[in-house]
Amino acid sequence: MNKISIITVVFNAANTIEGTIKSVLNQDYPQIEYIIIDGGSTDGTVEIIEKYRKSVSYFISEPDDGLYYAMNKGLEVAKGDYVYFLNAGDTLVQGAIVNVAQYLELYPVDILYGNIVHNRYGRRLPLPLNAFYWQFPMSHQSIVLKRDSIDRFDTNYRLAADYKLFYEKYISGKIFLYLPIDIAFYEGDGLSDNLVNSCRERAMVSCEMLKRLSGFEEYDLYRRFILDFYLEKNFEIIMAGVDNTDILDEFANYYASKYSEIIVFGTGDIAGKCFEFLKRLGDRIVFFVDNDKNKWGRNFNGYRIASPDELINEKNKTVLIMNERFMENISQQLETMQLDATMTIDNYADLKADFKLKYKSEIIEKGLKEVRGFEVIADE
Repeated sequence: MNKISIITVVFNAANTIEGTIKSVLNQDYPQIEYIIIDGGSTDGTVEIIEKYRKSVSYFISEPDDGLYYAMNKGLEVAKGDYVYFLNAGDTLVQGAIVNVAQYLELYPVDILYGNIVHNRYGRRLPLPLNAFYWQFPMSHQSIVLKRDSIDRFDTNYRLAADYKLFYEKYISGKIFLYLPIDIAFYEGDGLSDNLVNSCRERAMVSCEMLKRLSGFEEYDLYRRFILDFYLEKNFEIIMAGVDNTDILDEFANYYASKYSEIIVFGTGDIAGKCFEFLKRLGDRIVFFVDNDKNKWGRNFNGYRIASPDELINEKNKTVLIMNERFMENISQQLETMQLDATMTIDNYADLKADFKLKYKSEIIEKGLKEVRGFEVIADE
């Protein structure tokens, strides 16, 4: 029976650490080594951990130099056959470890990965492994790996060292295997300045790895993928008002000049992340609509949310579809409603393409200044 080392690194997470610990201790698998590395918390986190000290295999609390230094500390003391990292605030799905362990008995691969479930946005499935060439295809909360297949995280990176490590494992030929189960619930992906830094670091990793792969058959294809992904991430960052607000203002003015009155379809994740852009459209936004009837009559950041049926009575307006995932379904829905001929339909995907076309050169210039090795992917 394989021993699995679960490592939690934590710093000042008094509000969430107990749920993380309980989710590990409630796993019905006997061969778990639980390691907690605390960075010198001062908010009561240590006191909460001490409540469970007898059930924790190893615990240390001392200042460190960041996330990956702490993860390396955990690796140094881990004695399991396999290692799994669970962030403070994230929680294991009940029964996940026994399912993983049973699978590893049958298929003792280097790296096993599954699904994760965002506490707000739902299940997220991994991408095909060749996505490594331009982004991390899975989340580290979904990965269990052989202890002897991992050395250390590169602490020259503060946000993308996990991407680099697993990318290196992929191109070195380590065996990855997908297990179609949910492994953990997580909160992550908050829009902040970290998104800017993470985008920059992941681009650096991609450039570094691409240099190692110079001459391989699909080099040019993946070079273009990396560039396009970098442009897309910068679009998200700018639209959220996190970075380059001058470009955001300029693009909002450009978009507003195309349409006099706009009805936004969708009040979910994308609309929330892009609200800094949407609010710059000012009084051109008439109201929002959403298919979720529980939202009808409520407000979205000060704007009224209505039923899509209200669109039938509108004229001389543009419907901007924000939900990229269901864009095709919503477009078909609007077609069946037979809106007035003066109504036009626009969508987030076209808006994104328009943005990237308009500001591609500025974003590439920014990359050349800020991203080490960016010249390998920039247009010639």
